[in-house]
Amino acid sequence: MNKSLSFAMASTLIIVVGIIGFNAVYSFKNDNIPLIKIQDLNADPGAYTGIVSIRGVVIYADEQQYIFRMISEEEYLTCGLQASCNPLGTIAIYTPGEIKHFGNTPSDFTYNVKMPSVTDLVTVYGEIKKNGDQYAFEVEKVTKGSVDLITRI
Repeated sequence: MNKSLSFAMASTLIIVVGIIGFNAVYSFKNDNIPLIKIQDLNADPGAYTGIVSIRGVVIYADEQQYIFRMISEEEYLTCGLQASCNPLGTIAIYTPGEIKHFGNTPSDFTYNVKMPSVTDLVTVYGEIKKNGDQYAFEVEKVTKGSVDLITRI
């Protein structure tokens, strides 16, 4: 297994993934979007505003429940497919399709989902939203290389 080509997602902080497709209302570009370390996002999610991105290796993926977990590439090289050597180093991404096993996202988004595979290296783009006394990561899209895997409907 080639660890450097993989990304995993695991969670201390539940992250809601929402992907946005290209349309006339909103045009999403990857250029100049800050890349945040998963550990930093988990440590202080309220510190980030606007669209940000996280990159990591998928360590768990459940196509039926539209959820996957990832860890940073560095964490993966150290820990492998373990949840994480560092509790702040894992994050869960929820991208519900027609069936919403864990309820609605804070913004009630639904997604076109091609779930990443375990050990895939992915980049997740989105925005941190306050949801009650917790934070959620409303995802705009998930990519593997230049391919969009998940997009918001």
